[in-house]
Formats: sequence, structure tokens, C-alpha cells
Amino acid sequence: TLRLHSTYIAKTRIKNPTKPKILFNSIPQFTMSILKSLAIISVLGVFFIPRLESAISCSVVIQDLQPCVSYLTSGSGQPPDTCCNGVRSLAAATTTSADKKAACQCIKSVANSVTVKPELAQALASDCGASLPVDASSTVDCTTVG
Repeated sequence: TLRLHSTYIAKTRIKNPTKPKILFNSIPQFTMSILKSLAIISVLGVFFIPRLESAISCSVVIQDLQPCVSYLTSGSGQPPDTCCNGVRSLAAATTTSADKKAACQCIKSVANSVTVKPELAQALASDCGASLPVDASSTVDCTTVG
């Protein structure tokens, strides 16, 4: 059957010596021009389209401040190192306005369910050598943060 197929192809080429005019050569050029255009648009998009601010998640805030809960509720003196590490980690993670507002709302909601000593909450960040956008308090106004 292979021989018959080859014979058929050979006879067909002899009968139709001119190939149909299909633009096989222009397809790769067309494809390349589309790919180049997409690449240019992507590069321009990275530089010129404003980025949406993605806020820090409440689970990250809670994870960072979890080691501080017992200190804030019943502690005294300086916060433990594990607490300060979390505070510094949170401070480093809250760089945008959206991060600060989200962290504030999270801290406020958690502080509503836990009774913290106000003086410890207000001094926590400075006692840890960090700067947080808010105190760990349920009375903070998150609309002013950012």
C-alpha cells in the first residue's frame, strides 16, 4: 500500500504541477508579528499600568502577633523576643496603605475579642524597636490609617 500511495502522490504532482497558492510562508511571519506585539504590550503594561494594591491577609497579621497575646493580656515589663520578632515581621510586611488599613482592621477585630492592657498595647511597637501603623487596641480608628 505504501508503494501505491507513493505512486498516487507522484501522479498527482505530475497532473497538477502548480501547487495551490497557500500562504505557508506568511503564517510564521504573521505569528511572529503577533508574538512581538504581545511581548511589547506586556512590557509596556508592566511599566505603565498602575498596580492594584494587594492588602496583607488577616491570617498573616494574626500569625505575626500571636506570640504577643499572653504578654498583652497579662504580661508586664518588656515583651518577649518571639513577640518582638513578630512585631518586626509585621512592620516589614505593612508597607502600603492597603496593608496598613487591613492590618489595622484585623488587629481591631482581634482586640475586640481579647482584653489587652492598653498601656502594653500602646507601647508594644516601640518596646520592640519597630513602627506599626496602629496600636494593638480595639479603639483604634482604622479610617485614619494609611
